Amino acid sequence: MQQQAIVVATHGTHAIVRAVRAGACGHCAGQSACGTLGAWHARAVEAEVRNPLAAQVGDSVMVHVADGVLLRAMARLYGLPMLAFLLGGMVGRMSAPWLSVSVELAACVGALLATGLALFWLRVRPVRDVPVMGEIVNVVRADIPIVSRA
Repeated sequence: MQQQAIVVATHGTHAIVRAVRAGACGHCAGQSACGTLGAWHARAVEAEVRNPLAAQVGDSVMVHVADGVLLRAMARLYGLPMLAFLLGGMVGRMSAPWLSVSVELAACVGALLATGLALFWLRVRPVRDVPVMGEIVNVVRADIPIVSRA
């Protein structure tokens, strides 16, 4: 995946870039009448990327992000809470007889508790050995392509 961004800071061989990403439904013809509470509005995102082309602050750059990195991040951020929800519900359901509560109540409480713990763990656990999300593959200064990397 490639995304256009602006360099906002540099340090060593890395750069912090700011890109504008649209929401999931930001490309349809009916976005002006959309009722998704503004989910289609563009949002700015900052990320650290490798800077092999020595882009400077203010440069417009094209950033390449490997698909595998996105899939791993998606699995961590979406898959883990969903797995916790399912397992928590099953554990709650199995523990209902010992807790002397209804099966539905125990399953709901177990699922919500496990999901909350998973989200808390994702929030407070420092991410170790995470690769830099992308790499600058093209630099544009003053609307003139200066350097490009295949």
